[in-house]
Amino acid sequence: MSLRIASYNVHGCVGRGGFDLQRVAQVIVETEAHVVGLQEVGDVHGDTPSDDQAIALAEATGMELVYAPNLSRGSRRYGNAILSRLRVLRTQTYDLSVAGREPRGCVRADLELGGGAQVHVFNLHLGLSFKERRRQAALLLSDDILHDATLAFPAVVVGDFNFWLPGPAPRLLRSALLDVGAALGRTEPTYPSRWPFLRLDRIYLGPGLLPRWLRVHQSARAMDASDHLPLVAAVEPAHPPTAEALPATNPS
Repeated sequence: MSLRIASYNVHGCVGRGGFDLQRVAQVIVETEAHVVGLQEVGDVHGDTPSDDQAIALAEATGMELVYAPNLSRGSRRYGNAILSRLRVLRTQTYDLSVAGREPRGCVRADLELGGGAQVHVFNLHLGLSFKERRRQAALLLSDDILHDATLAFPAVVVGDFNFWLPGPAPRLLRSALLDVGAALGRTEPTYPSRWPFLRLDRIYLGPGLLPRWLRVHQSARAMDASDHLPLVAAVEPAHPPTAEALPATNPS
């Protein structure tokens, strides 16, 4: 049994040729993921509020939605979302904003795996500044988020981390989490979508989860749908629960 998890920066559903929400939804379905962390849910041009986009993507994919806007300016709303084929038991949002920088956040969904087991999925989008990302990595690993004593199950952290070179932020994250790409020896670039060479999007695992494989979903549609490609991983619990809770990944 394995859990398929994806991270996908959808760029407000604006890709080659302009805005196309249904194209992004089709890419999400193509990944066959049980859980997808989405970043930049919100219209790049400010015409379509991000909550409308998030709801429409959930409806088009047949997945349950957890949505957390980080930025609201007039009609423009912008943030992160989690889509899940697993039952969502609990949600929470966290503020990762750094003074003087664009508001940033993290959204968490606790998902039912079956057999009494759960998984905590965290989805985030770190900032553009070197010092900002260092501060945000420290916040993520604080007692208020990943080291919260109330977290009773394994954690997965996905997102657009906005770094591709070694530095304080990636070193700090790898001190507490397993970088799936590094563990499997796969430095999978996801940006830009048509000629990817930067590894901005990553998937990290907490204790209790093991990586099986990692790949970039590079279909023709995905290369046109956003400026990022989806990153997809299969992970499995070190002590698997019953498998019947994992639904088919292709919606009927």
